[in-house]
Amino acid sequence: MSFSILYSAITRGKWFIDFREVDAHQMLIHSFLERDIEMENKSKLSEREPIPFLMNSGAEVFYGTDYLQAPANSTAIIPLHGSMLKYGTYCSYGTTEIADMIDMAVESPKISGLILDIDSGGGSVDAIAPLVCSIQNARKKQKCVIAYADLCASAAYYVACYCNEIIASNNISSEFGSIGVMMSFMDYEKYYESNGVKQHTIYSDLSNYKNEPFELARKGEYEKMGKFNFIETEIPGVVVIEPTVFGDDRGYFMETYQIDDFAAAGIDKPFVQDNQSRSTKGVLRGLHFQKNHTQGKLVRVTMGEVYDVAVDCRPNSKTFGKWVGVTLSAENKKMFYIPEGFAHGFLVLSDVAEFCYKCTDVYDPTAEGGIPYDDPTVNVQWPDCGCEHKTSAKDKEHTPFAEQKFEYFEKY
Repeated sequence: MSFSILYSAITRGKWFIDFREVDAHQMLIHSFLERDIEMENKSKLSEREPIPFLMNSGAEVFYGTDYLQAPANSTAIIPLHGSMLKYGTYCSYGTTEIADMIDMAVESPKISGLILDIDSGGGSVDAIAPLVCSIQNARKKQKCVIAYADLCASAAYYVACYCNEIIASNNISSEFGSIGVMMSFMDYEKYYESNGVKQHTIYSDLSNYKNEPFELARKGEYEKMGKFNFIETEIPGVVVIEPTVFGDDRGYFMETYQIDDFAAAGIDKPFVQDNQSRSTKGVLRGLHFQKNHTQGKLVRVTMGEVYDVAVDCRPNSKTFGKWVGVTLSAENKKMFYIPEGFAHGFLVLSDVAEFCYKCTDVYDPTAEGGIPYDDPTVNVQWPDCGCEHKTSAKDKEHTPFAEQKFEYFEKY
């Protein structure tokens, strides 16, 4: 067996998914390298041993590799064992090969249904799709697929969820779960540097975001690897949100809201109304709230720049009367979440600004409330915008903070 094939077998084998597996297979790898094991001139397990399967017809079980051997109305039992990799190696079958077996069973008129015999802790993400597509095709053609599992975790459980049913093989050792995706890697930078080796990575001007998740992980900045970076302010519940931006010479793309990501960060109230305003420099809108139909707001700027402020008006809050502010701009693309029970306002710092906000309740003109933007008790420190503030007549008539009881916010 050539060393190129051997290298492929080692690096693509199941031990390469988890570094703990390397230790478990050190002796085997050592024997390979010392050529103590006589190797066949085949690079894949399926080339030496076609995937075996069982065909169950009534009380009789047939073992083979050809569905033409099966009696009519047989059930194909196809194994999904060990770590899942997309392509087969010298020591394991790939999911592309197992998917081929499923497809063959589905097309056989002698096979009435399939059992996917699962004993796997999962594997790589790209190994999932071939099996899922084949299972979906089987169900589309009215052939039932049952997942019969002992260990069924991570990617294996993901695949099992596409079957008609999932059945535990026993009530002693059967195990399900470990849902999610993870990545691990070894950082050898300091080791190489200690040996006089310096790695340089050069990106083209049009590849600003290439490998960004890897670079963030290498620096330990894991919180920035998601689509959103949620930054708590000094007032709990008031959050600055930094979206992940993908850009090149054509422009950029970013997600501004994703229900599951926001819910995981504690922002789980549904938004029911979107608003947008356009204002010129010096315009100061606020500080506003609604006494009924109280609104939480997710705000951002799509043109220009503003200074955005949230004031805690909840009488039972430890931060009652405190405020927090953040600069939002089309350039920094930050967002700001203001929960229910807060007054909100902003000052335009650029020549023109367009301001967008999502609300957790509808606008109710009969429930309008507010506090003066220059209230001495709250004492918001508005930045210098280079001109006089321009406010509405209504905003100049708000009752001072100290004279309000805010009883409508006692529940927050």
